[in-house]
This record gives sequence, C-alpha cells and structure tokens, in this order.
Amino acid sequence: MKVGHKNPALDHDHTTGYIRDVLCMNCNGMEGKVFNLARRCGAGEEIEWITNWLTYQWRHVHPQHGGLLHPTHKTDDEKRIARNKRARKKRTEKKHGLTKRKDS
Repeated sequence: MKVGHKNPALDHDHTTGYIRDVLCMNCNGMEGKVFNLARRCGAGEEIEWITNWLTYQWRHVHPQHGGLLHPTHKTDDEKRIARNKRARKKRTEKKHGLTKRKDS
C-alpha cells in the first residue's frame, strides 16, 4: 500500500478506533473493501482468512496440475478476434440497414 501523497486518508481500525497510518484514499478504500469481504465469508478471523487467501494465490502464481486450462478460457488474442468479428458484423448490418431500431 502507498503512503498517502495525493488525497491522503487517515486509516484506522473501525473496531478499536486506533489510527494505523496515512494511506492514499484509493488504498484505504480498497483495504476496507477487502476486509469487509473477508468478514462476509463468515470466517470470524478476517486477518487469518486474508492470509490464507494470499498463501493460496502465491501458491498458484505458476500453473499447477500440468498447466491445464479451464474449458471456457479465451486467450487475449481469441477475445480480440471475437470483438473484431462482432464489430465487422455490426458495421455490415448498419451499412445494409439490417439493425433493429430501439424505438420500434
């Protein structure tokens, strides 16, 4: 997290009221969101849940299980090709008057 240079925010523990540090407003807001999401998981110990989640994420930085991909995963190139195909179709429909008007 960044110490607040632009738009500083005073970070504090909402349970005890103790001031922790000065963070940028964005980091302070994200810290609160992450903590609240961990609380909603019902773990009871938010810090422990976040620590376990981070351990899980670090363990999977590199592919596990032989690098198997999810069956619906699309590469960035496949996504770009699909976007371009949709755009070409839309332009063709517009050129030939085949698009439906929203007011009809």
